[in-house]
Amino acid sequence: MRWVSTLCLLSLLPSAAEAQERPLLAARARRGAIRIDGVLDEPDWARADAGSDFVERIPSPGARPPVDTEVRVLVDEGAVYVGVTSFLAEGETPRALELTRDSSRIWSDDAVTIKFDVRRDRRSTVGFAVNPAGAQIDFVALDNGRTFRREYDAVWESATSVREDAWVAEFRIPAAALRLPPGEDERVFGFNVSRDHNARQATYDWSHLPPEFGAASALHYGDLDHVAGLGGGRSLIVNPYFLVTWPGHDDWGLPVEPKAGGEMRLRLADDVWGELTLLTDFAEVDLDSQVVNLDRFPLFFPERRPFFLSGLDVFEFGALEEAQLFFTRRIGLDDDANPVPILGGLKVYGREGFLSFGVLDVATAATADREAANYGVARVRANFGTASYVGAMYASRADIAGPGGLFSQVDARPHHTVGVDGLVRALDGDRLEIRGFGAFAATDGEEPTEGLAGRLEVQWRGEQWMPRASALYIQEGFDPELGFVRRPALFQAGLAVPVTLRTPTRGVRQMVYGLSGEIAYSDDFEQLLRVAGGWQASIQTADLWTLGANADYVQDVVREEFELLDGLTIPVGPYRGARVQVGLWSPDARNPGLGAVVTAENAFFGGANYRLNLDVSAAFGQHVRGSVGAVGALLDFPDRELIPTLAINSVLSVTPSPWVVVDLVAQVNTVTERFIGMGRLRWRYLPGSDLFLVYRAEVVYSDAEATLDQRVTLKVSYRYDAVL
Repeated sequence: MRWVSTLCLLSLLPSAAEAQERPLLAARARRGAIRIDGVLDEPDWARADAGSDFVERIPSPGARPPVDTEVRVLVDEGAVYVGVTSFLAEGETPRALELTRDSSRIWSDDAVTIKFDVRRDRRSTVGFAVNPAGAQIDFVALDNGRTFRREYDAVWESATSVREDAWVAEFRIPAAALRLPPGEDERVFGFNVSRDHNARQATYDWSHLPPEFGAASALHYGDLDHVAGLGGGRSLIVNPYFLVTWPGHDDWGLPVEPKAGGEMRLRLADDVWGELTLLTDFAEVDLDSQVVNLDRFPLFFPERRPFFLSGLDVFEFGALEEAQLFFTRRIGLDDDANPVPILGGLKVYGREGFLSFGVLDVATAATADREAANYGVARVRANFGTASYVGAMYASRADIAGPGGLFSQVDARPHHTVGVDGLVRALDGDRLEIRGFGAFAATDGEEPTEGLAGRLEVQWRGEQWMPRASALYIQEGFDPELGFVRRPALFQAGLAVPVTLRTPTRGVRQMVYGLSGEIAYSDDFEQLLRVAGGWQASIQTADLWTLGANADYVQDVVREEFELLDGLTIPVGPYRGARVQVGLWSPDARNPGLGAVVTAENAFFGGANYRLNLDVSAAFGQHVRGSVGAVGALLDFPDRELIPTLAINSVLSVTPSPWVVVDLVAQVNTVTERFIGMGRLRWRYLPGSDLFLVYRAEVVYSDAEATLDQRVTLKVSYRYDAVL
């Protein structure tokens, strides 16, 4: 184990390259009033130090951009003020087609993004971005961008202005939006500013971010110094809501279904937060996309509900979408993603010294299909070095049965999961990553189950070479009821060796190619379950069109027969063949935008699968935008007619202003024979306070009959902030 100790010691020492990549910017104390109007004309801005010398990340990493960008920072006891001046080429007009709040399309326009690592843990980011039209997005990025959540919703201000030689973005970020502990002493934040320059399809950073590390690599942020007196006092945020639902009977008459609840957030200590939710409702949350599952394993859908998104940097555990010890969608949603009423929940999370921790407890009510239940999670992590850590997690679920449905009797079938995990970063500016976990899960009852699981991954983040090797073991009986496991009872090993060439030749911006392979056995190592191997390649032109292709040989073993589609059962046995895929994508900034992927495989459970993924989007000025995503497949099995499948997800957004948006959503799934339509009005009538009016209709159709379920929901929330 000497090599592990060496890596740990190396991770504690910042490399010379790392230090050079982190410039220093001093925040200037605010003396006078600052009006957030997009014009940096107050005297304090003139006195503030200017951070300049931005570095190009795309298309030419490390190059000096042809236009300048400047950033200035002010601070007072309540907020951080950031002013960014983005100079333009002669005759240039910045692009600003996006008006919708929290839309990732903002980065297809000209945009400025400011990023804070307030704990300086070199892992997590709280980010805020704006385009010249004033559209906003805020987000959190965890583990240097491995997890990105734009559902994060904070209260902050911004304004923009456009002049002949530049466009200006002015931000006011309150301490509460940064989840910042109080303190009078000077401290240092991790800090960065990124500018997306649409005219050149380029991105510039104040502190250089190597492209291989991604856009949210807190490892490479600069330092914001002289931050003093910010965040004083104990922050209290109360967010009650009132909701009325019309259940959609034929007469649309009374009775309606009123409901009230809310959330409260309180700073308990310097960097410790407590959150309480009562009678939680997520009527305004986006619909999950319609997807046709053409496999026997479950699909993964991301978390969208705000209460479960805060504190995620503590609660993340496991291999995302493969084997997670804790997956928040197990709480308050059933197996078909239908809501299960949440009676209440309590969450405490934060950091003291080198320790990060979190505790979560949520109670759900009984439904026709399941008992009321209580869910509990406890997490602790010891941080060391540059974004390295070791940690542990415990999760449990206990059904609460009986006539009353709640607190009347604890079911004799509790579930417990416990695990340990760790991450070590070291060598040459933390390019080497070694991460892993081990876990045990057990469920008591008449038919008890228990099992072990573990994973180890090693990755090198080189400028060109980024090899990655991993091994995953899941024992039969390992079933974390608060987690997510895609494929149970196996040992799986994988290797991928991608190579990236940036600006390799004239007319080409980037080329990526590589080989990958995977092998899987049953958990007792007696049966070969899967062998896959192949190559991948893509080329991105100078004007950002991307063409990609890959080909694989696949051998897959079905251990238990399953019903793929209604009337089509896949028998036990091995299936082998080839899979070929070709894709074409237009530049993100192109209007309209296009993405198309064609797949053909004869390794599809004894048949063939011909599939087309198509995404089309178009903006009709600033105020109207539409997008359609469709996945269609033709399944060809011997002695059967061709079987078509289709899933469509479409959205039409009308945005009169950045504070008002109307979304019209239509979804079709021909396998589940379902159509879903939703109309949603969102009006942010005050900072952090929203009014939602939502109409949802779901039609389940078949050859014999069709059923309609529809409802209208009006939800009003109000946010109150105070300092105790």
